[in-house]
Amino acid sequence: MLRGFDVYKTYLALKRHFNSDRYNYFNYSFKNRGVSARYTTYQNRNDRYFFENLAKELRKHEEVEGFLVSNFVYNSDMWVGEMYGDDAKRTHNKWKNKIESLTYQFTQDINELRSLIENFNNRELGLQLGFNRIFTVEEGQHPILLEEILGKRINIESAIIMDKILQFTDFWNKNILDKVVWPDVYRLMIKYEPFLKIDDISKFKKIMKGGLDMG
Repeated sequence: MLRGFDVYKTYLALKRHFNSDRYNYFNYSFKNRGVSARYTTYQNRNDRYFFENLAKELRKHEEVEGFLVSNFVYNSDMWVGEMYGDDAKRTHNKWKNKIESLTYQFTQDINELRSLIENFNNRELGLQLGFNRIFTVEEGQHPILLEEILGKRINIESAIIMDKILQFTDFWNKNILDKVVWPDVYRLMIKYEPFLKIDDISKFKKIMKGGLDMG
């Protein structure tokens, strides 16, 4: 039976995971998670009802983990009070729908990038926007794909999958001059990637190759 204290420990571990470069949630066992949490301290918390209620509502560790991950992806600095309400539940439900239809979401995002390329090339600018230009860092500025991610026109999950295929973030780290926005996005991509559990990357390669005419 899942206890509120178990939810509390998972909350502490995931909050640390998404906000620390040194800590990795997956390096520890379910019982430990590498966080120091005393039951007496937990009992004295005024917000422990949140963890107790979440344990009753979700019942399974996997569901609790998904709820917390979805909300930390949305806002890594989110505090406990913000997670107990309709907004947090909506965020979790949207996240579950997205994860359950990840292939579809990825296909839609690739189509969005293809439309971006086609619309640019249809303008009379004397320039051609090819596949590589989406990832190109010009004079240290944000590449087109990063702007699409920041504008929430491309899902962060799709960006993570694309990076698993092309490893473009190594190039971005070396060439993007911005030391505030991009590092935060990169950390989120690195921290979030293991939770996506992508086993068959070849399927996404095929979608990307066909959709963006990679040749």
